[in-house]
Amino acid sequence: MENPDMRMALGMKPDQKGVRIRRIDPTALESEVLKPSDIILSFDGVDIANDGTVPFRHGECIGFSYLVSQKYTGDVAAIKVLRNSESLKFNIKLKSHKRLIPSHNKGRPPSYYIIAGLVLTTVSVPYLRSEVNISI
Repeated sequence: MENPDMRMALGMKPDQKGVRIRRIDPTALESEVLKPSDIILSFDGVDIANDGTVPFRHGECIGFSYLVSQKYTGDVAAIKVLRNSESLKFNIKLKSHKRLIPSHNKGRPPSYYIIAGLVLTTVSVPYLRSEVNISI
């Protein structure tokens, strides 16, 4: 949150730093707690800078996604957010993302592609029989 006008519009104080949540996947469990336009001020007690970095080692900085990558499924993360000029604290249990479409079947890649909402699959005799009613 480096833009001063955006900071003022979202109710950030001059001494507050953090990153704005632009979008949350509605299927993610975190969508029940976090909302678009929330500002993440800290993750597990580590303050996040306006450019999305956190202290790393000896004066170095690294993207705050590093902190998230150090967590495991089932761990609890303490997140401090700013919403409507009010500072809120949440303890979120991290879980794996539940996919609407399975990524693979028994170790094999899927037999279809999904591109821009279109499902592309190979033409097969059973498919032709079901769709075109041709006896082959």
